[in-house]
Amino acid sequence: MPNDTPRRARVEPKKPRDSLAPIEAPELTILSALDHVLDLAGFSLVAAHPELASEPSLSRPFDRQASLADQVVKDAARLAESIARYRTATLAALQPADSYERTTF
Repeated sequence: MPNDTPRRARVEPKKPRDSLAPIEAPELTILSALDHVLDLAGFSLVAAHPELASEPSLSRPFDRQASLADQVVKDAARLAESIARYRTATLAALQPADSYERTTF
């Protein structure tokens, strides 16, 4: 008896918008890794200096090491923001000009 069940058409999964980025913009790969490392560094500094998780107090000011750790966390946040802006601009530049949605009037 033949199989009467219709075969489903194979549907290719949609590729993420930046799926070609490692080929066309390889720098995004290492910047992504750096972004993760910055997150890990921030978490480890807060773990080592729990006082960073709360507002500084005049009664308990940060010691020198905690102050420097706080500065590293702030600098890492600024670098992460710059990486995000670079990634956005680079991915936008990789998009073909006709890929934007067209509005009909």
